[in-house]
Amino acid sequence: MNSNSEWNNFIHRSENFHWDINISELNSTENRAFYETLYKLRTDIINFLKENSLSREQILEYVFSKIYTFITMRFFEFAYFLKEAPLYDNVYDSCLFTSLCMYLHNTKRIDGISLSEFTYENSPYQFNVEGTDNYCTPDDYPNLLTSDSTSLRQKRYRLLSSRPVYTRRPQWSAMSEDSIYEWNLYYILESNSSLAEVNEWRINHNLTVDEFDIIKETHKRIGNLNNDLTKALGAEKNNNYRINLKKAYKRYISKLRKLKYENYLKLQKVLLSYHCEEKKFYGIRIYRLEKEYKPYNIIYEVNQLLKCETDGDKDAVLTKSIILKDIFFPKLYRKLFDLHAYPDIESCAKNFQSLNHSIVISSCLIFDELIEKGYLGDDWKDFLDNILYELTEKVFYSPTEIDYTVIPESQDAFIKILSAPVQDLLQKAGITFNENGEISDS
Repeated sequence: MNSNSEWNNFIHRSENFHWDINISELNSTENRAFYETLYKLRTDIINFLKENSLSREQILEYVFSKIYTFITMRFFEFAYFLKEAPLYDNVYDSCLFTSLCMYLHNTKRIDGISLSEFTYENSPYQFNVEGTDNYCTPDDYPNLLTSDSTSLRQKRYRLLSSRPVYTRRPQWSAMSEDSIYEWNLYYILESNSSLAEVNEWRINHNLTVDEFDIIKETHKRIGNLNNDLTKALGAEKNNNYRINLKKAYKRYISKLRKLKYENYLKLQKVLLSYHCEEKKFYGIRIYRLEKEYKPYNIIYEVNQLLKCETDGDKDAVLTKSIILKDIFFPKLYRKLFDLHAYPDIESCAKNFQSLNHSIVISSCLIFDELIEKGYLGDDWKDFLDNILYELTEKVFYSPTEIDYTVIPESQDAFIKILSAPVQDLLQKAGITFNENGEISDS
């Protein structure tokens, strides 16, 4: 096989993933030089592994450290993340964690299932349980199952399409294996409480009917919180654009004030407890929990705001909250939060996102070849998932670290923390606010 065909095989590995990155993007004038150099690194890595006997733990560490060093040394803006820098350990671990998550979630080497299959196997209506009222065979789906599957599809679409990145998967593999356990809980929280399976789950988790209703309602409120703003921000920028943004913000604030911090904490406690019950894909689920709800960051910032003695101190917390809104790796987040210079915090936060993106794509392409050639064993999926499990506490936290304390002042701090990045976004769109966080008529 000549080098040209090996290069083609390398960039064609992008087709082995459920993502929006295609061959033309890797081969583009803008990116080709980078990926050609990465290909040379890949060749050096493979040659080294052929000549040296390493355990698969050592292989993974060797390969990822090579990729990390290659990318951080290539671009000057990543100087904060070099091996000698204070942020190195936290950034390295966060990038490794993300790379493993994205490989397991996006690889086509792990089969997913269709939403109809998921509904049949997991719906609280118990279509797959003989002796129940709704039992049916997989070849004889009743109207109720079709309706239930359609409802789930619509809910998933609304949730996933509201995120910055939404990659559609084929219908037969719409539900990735790592998402199944997680979506079982969504089913519980959005299904009729009178269903036997839902009620049994409530009892098993020591929740009263009132507590369960509060958790379900809070889950729904959070899901609907940003709907109006998302729609208004994505609308055509005509003469009514700013008017509609103001209306959307007022609806947002009205919804936010109905969202109680105490209930938010109760929901997070249930979610975290649920995820701790299952080891498989635990790391990926905690990663998504922090992306979706940001419990660690929000709780930390609420408590920091409550400690403030001056308006200047409060402004500092809110400013950092805005800058770090997309950093959801707690150990790295705390390191950045403790920096004093805003330009340094903002630069690190921005460049970390860029670094992480480059490392994830590069790692996935090379991991894929390692797996194909057997370097990580036949049980590579379990091996990578176990590495993630071991990394989770190092990158995120131990569940016992979460502070569920509530005092009367917590609610106001909670509202300020959640609304600060929204106000910042709208200010960039030309909307002004007074000192009370209300829209100015000017």
